Amino acid sequence: MTRLLVLAALLFALPAGAVTFYVDSTADAPDADPGDGVCADATGACTLPAAIGETNELAGADEIRVPEGIYPIPLLVLDDLTLTGAGADRTTLEGSLWLSLCSCLFCDVCDRQGAHAVRVENLTIRGAGEGLAGIISSLVDLELVSVVVKENSGAEAGIVQIGGRLRVERSAIHANGPGPGILARIDLNCYPGLGCTCDPPTLEVANSTVSDNVGEIRVEGCSAAAPARATLVASTLAGAEGNAIEAYGAEIRLRSTLLAEASCMLHDDDSTIVSLGYNLAAPGGSCVLDHPTDLPGVDPLIGPLQDNGGPTPMHALLPGSPALDAIPLADCTYDDDGDPGTPEVPLLEDQRGEPRPFGSGCDIGAFEVPEPAHALLVLTGGLVLAAARRKRRA
Repeated sequence: MTRLLVLAALLFALPAGAVTFYVDSTADAPDADPGDGVCADATGACTLPAAIGETNELAGADEIRVPEGIYPIPLLVLDDLTLTGAGADRTTLEGSLWLSLCSCLFCDVCDRQGAHAVRVENLTIRGAGEGLAGIISSLVDLELVSVVVKENSGAEAGIVQIGGRLRVERSAIHANGPGPGILARIDLNCYPGLGCTCDPPTLEVANSTVSDNVGEIRVEGCSAAAPARATLVASTLAGAEGNAIEAYGAEIRLRSTLLAEASCMLHDDDSTIVSLGYNLAAPGGSCVLDHPTDLPGVDPLIGPLQDNGGPTPMHALLPGSPALDAIPLADCTYDDDGDPGTPEVPLLEDQRGEPRPFGSGCDIGAFEVPEPAHALLVLTGGLVLAAARRKRRA
């Protein structure tokens, strides 16, 4: 614990500044002189561990740019950072990415330090094992944009969010287990008498796919007075070996989201699922969708998880899917701040970054079917199905 306290306390004695580091080596070598403002290992190469070592000791919102390649981790991030790859299909981090050391075990450190703001974009994180998640984020304001988190075999999840805020946008979380794709929970060390305030997590998932995990999304709050909150917008949940959604002391809000695996588990009376409209759930599930615009108990007709254009995999809609054009143009919007008194913002793109809407309305889920000028290619059972047809018109 002493070492952790020393590491976390380093931030308070460092000069202000913001630096961009450009990684030029895939080697797993630390910085030769952390804090000197130069990313260089003993050979002079700027490795990813060396760049992280520098940003941890330089105050300010630094940036690290990582080119195409495969880079070994684990890595520990202790300060504000933007970590940018060359594309989720080109830059891969193998191992576990830790963000912050905040915990109720050392509340005084976290109270002084505050939550970090970290943005990770355009890369893949895979292969964490030995009980680790692909990303572990503790009391951090974290954004994942165009990121793939896959094939992590940690006991908890592909992503573990402990308090703080997590926003997942245009990303794919898949093939993780034995835990769920995303676990958003409280700090388990936050017990009465420690002098800490339980920090319920806030989770936002937009234009993203969570698929083929052992459970997709699990959210845990503090109590009815301090619930966790999760909002899913224009996203697709599919292929779970467990529940698509689990909640303990949490409110789950759904808008324009496709639940191909429609099993939901609410573990207490403090947990609710609130439909904000235009959601679709497959037959035979336990996810209650009660908004007049919802489509409960309907086969979504989606293809397998695969490359459908763009850097992250997703499920395409098959011809005749009820999700096609299901959202009228006037309702291609969502509540981005949870405040009913502010205007909703428009849905402008899908997971690939392709514009919404095409045709007479927006499609439900993370995938927007393109116009008939393009052939819709869907690989199913080893066959290529070409659909050069107009989308279904309302």
